[in-house]
Amino acid sequence: WSDTLRQIESRYGVKAEHVLGVWGVESNFGQTLGKKPLFESLATLSCFDRRQSYFQGEFANALKIVQRGDIAPSDMTGSWAGAFGQTQFMPSTFLELAVDFDGDGRRDLVNNVPDALASTANFLDNRGYRTGEPWGYEVKLPDGYWAASNRKDKKSMSHWRNQGLTLTNGRPLPYDLNRAGLLLPAGKDGPAFLVGKNFDTFYSYNASENYALAIAHLSDLITKEDSSKTDFITAWPTDDPGISRQQAKDIQQALLNAGYDIGGVDGIIGDNTRTAIQQYQTSRGIFPADGRAGQKFHRLIMGNTTSHRVQESNHYGQPANSRPLTPASADRMGQLIQQQTTITPSTPSYASPNQPSSNIRYRRVVGNDGVT
Repeated sequence: WSDTLRQIESRYGVKAEHVLGVWGVESNFGQTLGKKPLFESLATLSCFDRRQSYFQGEFANALKIVQRGDIAPSDMTGSWAGAFGQTQFMPSTFLELAVDFDGDGRRDLVNNVPDALASTANFLDNRGYRTGEPWGYEVKLPDGYWAASNRKDKKSMSHWRNQGLTLTNGRPLPYDLNRAGLLLPAGKDGPAFLVGKNFDTFYSYNASENYALAIAHLSDLITKEDSSKTDFITAWPTDDPGISRQQAKDIQQALLNAGYDIGGVDGIIGDNTRTAIQQYQTSRGIFPADGRAGQKFHRLIMGNTTSHRVQESNHYGQPANSRPLTPASADRMGQLIQQQTTITPSTPSYASPNQPSSNIRYRRVVGNDGVT
C-alpha cells in the first residue's frame, strides 16, 4: 500500500508510518476486526450501565451508516463496545470523519483499505496532528533528576536541554518538536519520553497513554532500517509488577474512600487516577511521587485503608474493618454486599450538611457484571 500511503500523506500531512501504527495496533493490519454483531452490542449497551444515552446515539448512527449504503448490514461486526472496521471507528466518528478515498461512492472501512487508512489520517489531522513533527523521543534523564510525569505540561526543547535531558545515546535533543511534555509510563525507574502534539493525537484515538505509546513505538519500528531493534533502550522495571483490572478497581475505590475525586470506578488507570495517586504519595511523604499504579502502590493504599477503618459495628454485628460475612448462596443481597465501612471526618465531601461525617455510612456493592 506504499503508493496509497504516499497519496494519503500528501493529502492529509500525516506520516505514513503513523497511519500504519494505528492500523497495526487496532486490527493487526486488517486481520482482526472483531466478530460481535454491532447492533446487538450497541443495543445491549444502550440499556446497560451509566452511558446509555451515548450508546443509544451510537446505535442510531450505526443505522444511518447502513441506511446510506456505506457498509452492508452483514459487515457491521466489531468489538463489544461498538468499534468496527480496520481502524476501529465508533459510528459517530465514522459519520464525522470517514472518507471515500478511492472514489467508489462508499465509505467502507471494513473491506476497503484505502478508505480505512485515509479515514485514520483524516482523524489524526482533525485532532491537531502537526505535519513534519515526530511524536517524540525516548530520552535519558540526568542523574538525580526528577519531575512529575505529565505529558500535558509541555515546554520548549530548550527548557528540556537546560534541564540536562538528552537522547538515549547521549546526543543533544533535536529542535524538530515545538513543545513536549515528560512521560514516565513506568515511574522513575523505567523509560522516559518527551512527547509532543502528535502523541496527543494518538491518545485521542483511544484515551490511554500506553495505547498511544504502542502506536508510537510500532511506527518507529516500521521506520527503522534495523529491524533487530525491537525494544526501548531503558528496560521496563521488574521490581514493581503491573496490576490486574480488579486491583485497579481496588485502588480507585480506596482513593474515592480517601476523598479523591477521580470519577467512577472502572478499573482503567487514566489521568485523574494517576494525578490522585501522585497526590496520595505526596501526602504520605513518598518521593518521588511518580503516580504509578503498580503492586507497590496497591499494597500501600490497601494497607492504609485497612489500618484506618473505623472500629465500629455495622448492621450485621461485625466490626467495620473485619472480613464481610460469607452469604448463603441463595442470599442475593448478601452476595452483593462486599464491604461496609464508615466515612471518617477526613472525607467531608461525602457528609450530609445536617449530620456529622463520622455518622455517615455507605456500602460498596458489586453486581454480577462486575460494576461497582
